[in-house]
Formats: sequence, structure tokens, C-alpha cells
Amino acid sequence: MSEAGDGKEGLEALLTSSPDCVLLDLLMPQMSGLEVLEALQKQECKTPVIVLTADIQESIHQQCSNLGAYALINKPPKKAALLATVMEAVGVNDDKGESA
Repeated sequence: MSEAGDGKEGLEALLTSSPDCVLLDLLMPQMSGLEVLEALQKQECKTPVIVLTADIQESIHQQCSNLGAYALINKPPKKAALLATVMEAVGVNDDKGESA
């Protein structure tokens, strides 16, 4: 697991390290989450991105989806829902702990 201090740093880390999954906030310094999603779409990145946001506007949810976000979870996330979404995104079967 790794963290980034801002959107630009996160994008650079993602493109160089190929993580299994990304948790992405929309409000970040240097580069917003939407800008990160746009850059990932241009790079044809296949890493699943789960967006975490307090923004409840349907237009933002749709924009994230259009930019390739795997899922969008409203803040504050419920632990069980976040864990289930991450496990689904990386292809782990929750019932048996096996890869799909």
C-alpha cells in the first residue's frame, strides 16, 4: 500500500507502480481527482479506481463514471462497503478469500 500527497504525485505513482486498485479523492491539491481520471483514461490505464467523495451531485457521479471510475463511494465511507468494493475491484472472492 502506498499514499500520495496530491493528485500529481498520485498519478505519477500509479503510472510507475501498477497497483491492484486505487482509492481516489476528488478534492486534492496540484491535480483534482477528475483530472487524474482524465489522465488515466488518456493513458488507457486498466487499474480499477474507486472514487471517494463528499460530493453528492449526480453530474459528478456521472462524470466519474464516464472517465472510467470503477465505483464511487460517498464520504464518509462505511468500512464494509469500502472493503467489499475494493475486493470486488481486485477480483477477490469475499466468501472464500480466493481470487476470481
